[in-house]
Amino acid sequence: MHFEFVLGHPDAYSLAVYNVLGRVVASLSHGCTVAGGWHQTEWVAEQAPNGVYLVRLTTASGTQQVRVAQQ
Repeated sequence: MHFEFVLGHPDAYSLAVYNVLGRVVASLSHGCTVAGGWHQTEWVAEQAPNGVYLVRLTTASGTQQVRVAQQ
């Protein structure tokens, strides 16, 4: 799965994938500092069972979360 996000300014961020039970199934980035602007990352979910997952982006400014389906 492909994820894109925008940071308004240089910031440290963490991006993780959780199952519906709240367990981390993939840590895509933890504490990386990057420039502001568009960023993208990939989750190779071939080993993950089909279902709904939560992708959580955390920065100093806050947290955003989206649901994705693995089929």
